[in-house]
This record gives sequence, C-alpha cells and structure tokens, in this order.
Amino acid sequence: MHLVSSGAGQVVPVLIDHSRSMAVADVDGRGRLEAAVSWVAEHLDGELVTISLFGVGDGVVPVAAETVPAEVPRSRLRDAVMEIRERYPAAPAVVLLTDGGETGETTTVLGDGPPVFTLGVGARSVAPDQAVVDLRVAAGVTAASAAELSVTLVARGYAGRALEVRVLEDGRLLRVMEATADDDVPVLHRLAVAPPPERATRYTVELPVLPGEAVAANNRRSVLVPRAARPRRVLLVEGGPGYEHSFLKRVLRADDGVEIDAVIEKGRNDRGERTFYIQSRAPSAGALAQGFPETVEALFRYDAVILANLDVSLLRSVQAEMLRDFVSERGGGLLVLGTRAVEGSGWRDLGLADLLPLVPEVGGRQVRIGGSEANRRARLVSLADGGHTHPITQLGTGDLGTRWREVPPLGAVARLGPAAPGATVLLHAQDDRGGLLPAVAVQRLGAGRVMLFAADASWRWQMLAEADDDTYERFWRQATRWLADESPEPLEVEVRGGRAAGDGVEVRVHARDPSYAPRHAAQVSVRFEGPDGRVSRVPAVAIPEEPGRYLAVADSLAAGVHRVTTEVQGDTEATDRAESMVLVGGADPELAEPGLQESVLEQLAVETGGRRFDLDEAPLLREALAERLAARSATTAVELWDTVWVFVLLVGLLLAEWALRRRWGLR
Repeated sequence: MHLVSSGAGQVVPVLIDHSRSMAVADVDGRGRLEAAVSWVAEHLDGELVTISLFGVGDGVVPVAAETVPAEVPRSRLRDAVMEIRERYPAAPAVVLLTDGGETGETTTVLGDGPPVFTLGVGARSVAPDQAVVDLRVAAGVTAASAAELSVTLVARGYAGRALEVRVLEDGRLLRVMEATADDDVPVLHRLAVAPPPERATRYTVELPVLPGEAVAANNRRSVLVPRAARPRRVLLVEGGPGYEHSFLKRVLRADDGVEIDAVIEKGRNDRGERTFYIQSRAPSAGALAQGFPETVEALFRYDAVILANLDVSLLRSVQAEMLRDFVSERGGGLLVLGTRAVEGSGWRDLGLADLLPLVPEVGGRQVRIGGSEANRRARLVSLADGGHTHPITQLGTGDLGTRWREVPPLGAVARLGPAAPGATVLLHAQDDRGGLLPAVAVQRLGAGRVMLFAADASWRWQMLAEADDDTYERFWRQATRWLADESPEPLEVEVRGGRAAGDGVEVRVHARDPSYAPRHAAQVSVRFEGPDGRVSRVPAVAIPEEPGRYLAVADSLAAGVHRVTTEVQGDTEATDRAESMVLVGGADPELAEPGLQESVLEQLAVETGGRRFDLDEAPLLREALAERLAARSATTAVELWDTVWVFVLLVGLLLAEWALRRRWGLR
C-alpha cells in the first residue's frame, strides 16, 4: 500500500464583479475591474491552486481575464456566492473581488459550503461626487390636495459649495433650488408639490453634472406619486349634540379626501326608544337607522369609525364583536373621542378594554368622569416624547414643542391608567397638581389602528386661537388620515421591484369579499401596459397556505411608468378590478452609493466562515488559502497488488525461480 497526498491541484473559484460600478477609476488611477483582474494574475498564478474565473453580474458566467468588460447593469453578489458554493461544494475556498455594490436580494440564505474570502476593490469614498441618495413621498402630514417629497442629498469634495437642485414634474421643470454642500454629510430636504389628483405623477430630482465629477449616474432619482385614492369613508357616531362633534364634522367635510356619515343620538321617544338624527348619503342611511351598523358588510364599508362621547355600553355584544373585527381583521381605524366615551365600565364589560391605547382602569376601579378622576378646569397641552415624530402631531414650521405649548388649553381630561403595551402617548395635559396626564394616545391593533382623545373641548384650538392658526384643522385632518388611509380594500394589489431598468416586478394580490373573507380558487390575471403602449398578460397563481393571496411575476420591464390592471373573477362573486401604476428604473441602484461597501463584504465573509481582505493584503490571503489546503489535504491508501506492473513483477519472479531450479537441478 502506497500513501498519496491530495492537496495539490485543487480548484478555487474566483469571482470578479464586472458590473458598471467596477468601471470607477479610483484604484491608483485605474478602474476597479482592471485592478481586480491584475490582482488575480499577480497573486493567484496557479502555483498554489488551480483557479476557475467567473464574472458576477446578473448571474455567474465563466470569463477570461483579458475579456471582462465592466458593463453589466447590476451585481447580485449573494445569489452568485450561493450558486458557486453549490457548484463547488468541495472547494477549499471561494475568492470574491468586488466593491460591495449589492443590487440583488439581501435576504438570500447562503447555506452550507466553502468559506468566502472577500477582497474590497475601490475607495471607501468617491470624490468629487454629488448624489441624490434617496427620494420618496412623505406620508401622513399632507393636505388633501398636496404631497410632500422627502429628498436626501450628499456631496463629497464640494464642501461649502451651493449645489443646484432641479425638480421636474413628468419631465417638465417645476422649480430650481440651491442646497449648500457639507462634505459627506447627508442633507434632508422636504418639498411640497401639488400633483393632479386624477393621475399618477412622476417627480424627478436631479443635480446637473459638475466638471470633474467622478460619478454622474447617481445625480438623478425619480419617484411616482400615485393618483389620489378614493375618498376615505368615515362613520361618526355621536353620543349627543355638542360643540366638539360639530367642529370636527366641519373640518372633515371640508376635506376632499374624506366622506363622512354621521349619527347623532337625540334621546328617547314617548315609547322609550332611542332616536337618532342621521346625516348620510342615501345608500348608507338605512344601515344606520339603529344608531350603529347591524351587519359586518355595512360596518366594513367604512375605513374609520369615530365614537364621540358615546357610551359604549349601549352597543350590543354582536356589535362590539363587529367593532373588534373591524379594527383587528378588516384593518379599519377607530377614534375614541371625549371624556364621556371612556366613562363607566362598558369597555371592560364588552371585552373591548384592549382596544384602548390607555388602560381604562385606575387602581382596579372603573373610570369615573368628574370628582377626583378628572379635571374640568382648563388644562395646558404639552408634547409627549412619542409626539415628536408622529404624523398626527406635526404642525409645520417652528419648534414643535413650543407650538403645542402655545395652543389654547383643553377643557377636561379623563384620568386613565398608563399606556397599554405597544401604545404611544402623543400629547399630555396638566392635572390639578401640575403633573402630566396622557391625553392623546395611539396604537396598532391587529391589522388596524386606534386613537384615543381622552379630553374635551379641542374646538378651543380653533375658537381661541389666532385667525390664521390652523392647528385644529391640521391636527384632526392628519388624525383622520392616519386612521383611515391605510385601511385596505377588499381587493388589494401590491407591486414590488422595478428599481432599475430591466428589473422584473412581482404583483401580490389579496382578494376578499365585502365581509373581508378570502376569495378561494379565484381566477386572477394581471395586465401590463408599458410606456410604449405594449401590452402583456401574466397569470397569477395561488400562494400555498395563504388563502385569498395570489402572485404574478413579470420577468423584465423597460424603464418608465407601467399601468398594472388586476382582475379577479370567481364562480359566484362579481369580477373585481384594481388598477395601479409602477415606475421602473426610478434610480440607478448600481451606482447609487459608488464607494466601497465594506459592510457587505464583511457580512458575506462572516456568514460563510471566511475572511475579508484588502487588495494590499495578498500575502495574508495566500496564507489563508494555504491553511485551507492543509486542513483539507488527506492521505489516500492505494492497493498496489492489483496494478499491472505488480503483476508483471510477480510473473517475472516466478519465471526466474523456475529457471534457477532447472539450472541447479532442483525440482
């Protein structure tokens, strides 16, 4: 038996990122790709290992060192690492040379396989350069006819210079601004725009290219502001006439984005029956005849419900259960308004106490309004920690805390318990000892949202304020939008992807009936109409174990705005249709952050048990490869008796023995 070493000649896959960002010339005056190819030729010359060279872009392809162009539009690093580790499970290691610009999925699970040694190529900061690093539509603080764009700019090598910022609406110049550059410090700007409500509008923010700028592809970003959604339907149930309710209705009716139905309890008639004054459009009036919807379908048609100083104990148990499902299952919004709305034990008795963002009991006693449990003197308002960033409490310009301290005081505030787990207090009011009572709190519950305004006389914010003060209108408009805007439709369509030109998109469909029960076994189709007018259809398939949910995938779409029409048809239900728009190629993710992304390289190395190196650490990488080869080398036992040369040797020995015996006369 002979022992053979197996360490020599092992194949090490070497991956070179050849996406467009690798053309940036910031490695001693050379392009990143040129530097990477030269590094491989100089330091992985085949003496230690045999290398197989691959290019990484949209996928993994074999390449020759002399023909690797940096022109691939994206770099899916994690996908490439996963693929090559599956292809070479016995390799001692995988070597990856890249600038870390990941444009693929960042959640790909890499699994088992050889370790990855990552080498960072490129400078950590590229200068001079200016970039639009983020552009999005801010939500929750806009008026009905306006939108707010949030844009983040960064400049490197232009400190103190005034940068020209151009804003375009559907390709037409809308305005030109100036922004002062602070070297390598992102600066956030908010821009108010007024998109036409009847259609989706594309806004673009761009920075004109400056002489000598290192990267121009990150100077421009676009975002699509969708057309105005249908007006949000709000049901206001009032425990009786009052200033609070009247002022609130006036504000909401002035909002083009809200449709409001109101029910006001008037009292009891001669027969002792409760009577109501109903202000509603004709189709809804009949469903409100008893003061509150009697069926799930009638309640679920609304996006938000306001219980204004209503004694909740007047609800029947079935209505209480419907209200819970309205919030947690249907995803509607609930506003509980006024001190009388939390008086007594109704919330606890009906099993609805967990709907409230503030615990509705104090020391085990039921809440009572008046006496020691409430303060009916004027109470000053102050901003709670949670109100500094919440969209409901934003008041435009000026210091936010000062603005709230200056609003006219409230009338009464209910003394409730602490905030429920997961709830956020937005506003405080002073109690009679100068302490703070939570007056406004919010929480998410299941699929919906809840807000509690545990005070009276917010109308003072309008009547006792200056004529040009819009605090009252802004607060209640933003509160209603926060509660209602995310209320889902029975047919919900979400379009994902399309960041770069040529990317595919996913269309996720959630189909439900008017009671929000999932629609099973429906026929779902998705129609795409591109910016050039071309039409394609993609069938959607049911997602396993997710009733009522379907998925359609379009592999590749051209840059521009695409119209997406989704149709859902069942055996018995009517055909539902939803239309949405998607912007493909609003940014260039490949060059959005052109500097070396060290965190990406570090994460790939750590997840696979490898190490991260810089280009000048070639000896360390060769040493690490040698260690891997030594660890994987083995001795193999080779049986010699069954080889041809051993057979010839044995036959020769036998013949020699026979010849000697004959010569010596031996038998």
